[in-house]
Amino acid sequence: MTSAAFAGTLPAWLLLAACAAPSFAQGAAGEDLRYWTDAELFETGSQRLERGEAGAAIPFLSRAVARRPDDLRYALRLVSAYRADGQREAAANLLANLDARFPQDAQVRLAQATLSADAADWPRVRERLAPLRQALEPPGLLLLARAHAAGGQAPLEQSVLRGGVARFPADGSLRDALVDSAIARGQFALALRHVAEARRALGDTAERSLRAALAYLGVGRALGDVQARRVADGREGAFHRGWLLVDRRGETDTFLCAPADSALYQVRCALDAGLDTPAAHLLHARILLAAGRPQVALAVLRQHEPLLLRAADEDTLAVYADVALGADRPAAFLRYVNMRAARAPRQREEILFQAYLALAERYSRAGAEFMCREFLRRAAELRPDDVAVALRFADALWSAERKDEARKWYLRVLGLSPAHVERGRIERRIANE
Repeated sequence: MTSAAFAGTLPAWLLLAACAAPSFAQGAAGEDLRYWTDAELFETGSQRLERGEAGAAIPFLSRAVARRPDDLRYALRLVSAYRADGQREAAANLLANLDARFPQDAQVRLAQATLSADAADWPRVRERLAPLRQALEPPGLLLLARAHAAGGQAPLEQSVLRGGVARFPADGSLRDALVDSAIARGQFALALRHVAEARRALGDTAERSLRAALAYLGVGRALGDVQARRVADGREGAFHRGWLLVDRRGETDTFLCAPADSALYQVRCALDAGLDTPAAHLLHARILLAAGRPQVALAVLRQHEPLLLRAADEDTLAVYADVALGADRPAAFLRYVNMRAARAPRQREEILFQAYLALAERYSRAGAEFMCREFLRRAAELRPDDVAVALRFADALWSAERKDEARKWYLRVLGLSPAHVERGRIERRIANE
């Protein structure tokens, strides 16, 4: 059969797939594919796709699909290769033709929905998957739940996940997604119930312990109901009979211990189980800060700084700044704040403004009035129309006997708020009474 005659036997959707490949007869490295079996083509293409070589996988998968045009598994693997290679249009065209040939097929609709999710087109994801909810496997249910969450449809999200757990009770991803959903909505007590159910059904994992730690932190149990317990030959940071030894009390074998139903205990379980991720280390630091141990929290962050700051986002830098301030490291606090502001230019003014006020408050409590005035000045200059900050700065200047400068700021206060509740006091100071 000539190549033209062979092409004439192919359906239109398959011609699209074939034409999109670099060469229908050769692989990316010039391999002659004419004599390969269908299975060899499919397996080789799949292996290259799994290695992250999507472009090199496409010629193999395209030829495999041409050989097996009715095998949906082959076609969907080619879709995955197009998607991984950034060829969204080719993937969408192939999926549209598959949808016409296999209407309402759950696998095809899931692949279409996944492509829509890549573009954050959540209404289209819901449109494609919601009618097939009862036919979806866990990955499809997770994507549908995510689409409902993105649309602010929390009850539908929960309904999808709970229904999925009922259908697939041994699937951990659905149970963990229930926990994540509750945490995202601030329902930490509910999240803890979901964690307990998952543990009873499937046992524990490091990731599940991390979720429990986050939920316990959310309900205000950073340390939980601590107890002083005697542990012979104990050491700080060790576990002993369901307790975490947090601090040694003096020279004795007595330790302040945190119970299992605490954030610190659970995050240490996750870390000791080998969970070495930025999220785990950041949560560890947040818990230590909430537990009144900012110096230890800062040591944790600095120990993992190369990992955490390599591509730090705004939230990561916010944790660093909070911990540095709590540990009374103002220079480090300012460094992290400036890094955070640089990564969020739209929020830059608000980030710096709040940081200057926080430092002014810190120096005020410490009795360092000069430094307090300095950061009040920065805040006031950053937002000269903020009445409360202008008045506070004016009062600080007045207390420092810098009355001429104070009068300028008092006048600004009255200019911004002529009917200010403290107008009488401000006018007397302006008049130098």
